[in-house]
Amino acid sequence: MVVPTASAQYRAVEDLTSITAPVGATLRYSFTALEHITGLSTVAALTLREFARPRPGRVLSVDTRPGQSARDVLRDGLPLSEEKAPRLPADVRQWMRLHRGLVAVAFDGGALADWNHTIAPVIRHFDIVGTDWGALPLPDATQAAMASDVTCITGSYERDSAESAIGFARALAEQSEECRPIVVLSDITASRSTWPRIIAPHLPFPVVSIPHDAALLAGRAPTATTLTRVRAVAATLRRAATERDVHS
Repeated sequence: MVVPTASAQYRAVEDLTSITAPVGATLRYSFTALEHITGLSTVAALTLREFARPRPGRVLSVDTRPGQSARDVLRDGLPLSEEKAPRLPADVRQWMRLHRGLVAVAFDGGALADWNHTIAPVIRHFDIVGTDWGALPLPDATQAAMASDVTCITGSYERDSAESAIGFARALAEQSEECRPIVVLSDITASRSTWPRIIAPHLPFPVVSIPHDAALLAGRAPTATTLTRVRAVAATLRRAATERDVHS
């Protein structure tokens, strides 16, 4: 058994503290990518699960590609009861599902204008709302990011994919101080490249890397290492939102 180092244990405590910190107003997180096969939906699903653990029923997962990030909730979840969401109108509750503390809704409008019309009116009933936008063209990804408190951009360990995600995050950060991007790089192809770890400290925004997880790709439970890195993603998103509030 591998025993975590003192610094690793300290970071784990810090991450848990960030994840469980109270939320003053609804936080809007977007999850997006510029290309397919980056682990986007898996990162979104696992991250929102982490947020939901300390606040069951208070985290909403918006899946713009039903069956992707919110697959388990939509498949196995139950309709929200008045007891679980007393402030939500009945006609809204009926198309949401609750499973293991996470609320999910299938939304296939695909455009920010549709999201604003359908989802925006109900987000005040939740502490955290995370939208999985999938892989989008650059203009659409930019629009979704600018409408969020923090955006999580995913890429793979492959150099071209990682550089695209980093370049997009850099452009967002330069465009507006209120736009807080973070980058998550997943080793989907088992390249085991060291490039993400080398470049991360030199960037003006957080970069979290997730090693290859054969069990997860095979449909089994993620490894302890993957869960640790996912908690780091959730904590990084939470801290980025706090920094945005401080500077706004």
